[in-house]
Amino acid sequence: MRIDILNTVREEMRDQVTVIISSLDNLMVVATLMLSIGFGFVVEGTFPPAESDYDYDETQKVFLVAYAILAALALVFPLFCLMLTIAARFEVELCQQDVMGDLQKQLGPLSCSQGFRAERV
Repeated sequence: MRIDILNTVREEMRDQVTVIISSLDNLMVVATLMLSIGFGFVVEGTFPPAESDYDYDETQKVFLVAYAILAALALVFPLFCLMLTIAARFEVELCQQDVMGDLQKQLGPLSCSQGFRAERV
């Protein structure tokens, strides 16, 4: 009876980890696409003309600085997201190995004692 419960817990844990890893994989794909779009904007040169080429007033300079900051963050945030999802996936896999190892330790003595009893009877 206890072996069946532990096997059910192990299968449920494996299913949950599979769902978590697949959602992390989807998040990595989205972050990679956003990062490539951000690099595309930087490479294509979507920035306004330089200050030496055009006379900006103070309001336009504020918007230009805000645009430059947001363009930089469009590269930084997807990169951090990608790095964090890779770290989270690594941690999930480590946690799964630890839990599965503990469950296997619990199953080991039980399966041996169950088998021994079955042989004796």
